[in-house]
Parts: sequence; C-alpha cells; structure tokens
Amino acid sequence: MEGESLSLQLVNSPPELAYKGPTFPTFVQKLESHTHDSAKLALFIDASAVVVTGSDAKRQVRLALINKNEETEYTVPINFGPCAKVEKTITIHSVWHKSLKATNTFGAETVQTVVTEAEFNGSIHLKSHSFQGKRYFCNFELN
Repeated sequence: MEGESLSLQLVNSPPELAYKGPTFPTFVQKLESHTHDSAKLALFIDASAVVVTGSDAKRQVRLALINKNEETEYTVPINFGPCAKVEKTITIHSVWHKSLKATNTFGAETVQTVVTEAEFNGSIHLKSHSFQGKRYFCNFELN
C-alpha cells in the first residue's frame, strides 16, 4: 500500500493462537516468556495500515487485514487513537472464495474482489482464509 505507514498493535486472544515459530530478528522469539498473552504475535491475523491524502484533500486510513486460518472466522476490534475522528461509512474490498483451491485464469475469474460500503461499528468480521482492505475517512486533530 502506498502512503505514510502507521504503527499497529494486534492484540492476540486467546493465548493458544499466539505465533510460536521463527522470527526475524531472532531475539523476538526469546521475548515470549516475558510478554503478556495479549501482546504476543498473532498467529492467524496479519495487518498493515497507511494514511493517504486523497485528491479531495480528505485523509484516509487504509487498513489491510488477512485471516490466514483455513476454517475459523474472526471478529477483530478496530480502535483508533484519540486524535482520529473516523466517519461512520467505510469502504471494504474483500477477496474470498469458499474453496482455498479456487484460482483465476484468463478464461474465468472465480475469485473476485467485492467492494462494499458498511457502517463502522468498531470491529470487522473476517471470513476464513480471506483478505480485506478497508478505507476509513478520518479527520486528525493534532495536539
């Protein structure tokens, strides 16, 4: 995604869903014994976010979420800091198909990107093995 990167915190719950594999840098893996369960690396959810100023001078937070779990759906809470005033309507770009083996070819587009608008209620539902991009329009009050 293009834009200014944002710092994100993925809160992991329950503890058995924490990532336990290799990390880079390797010392991160050794920190697990000192880290509270809610702050451990998330196993199935990945996220990235940027801030972009559109051609209409409105600032947007673009959030990309990936659910890597083959079977489980998650509802992920989304919290913005106190300086961000988020508009109620968000745009969602979803890529999902019920079968993990579904593919696109030059002849047929089986897996499609679906664009919808929804009301932001503080959380996002992620289908199993899905990618979702969200666009939030925000006003930032800098102190």
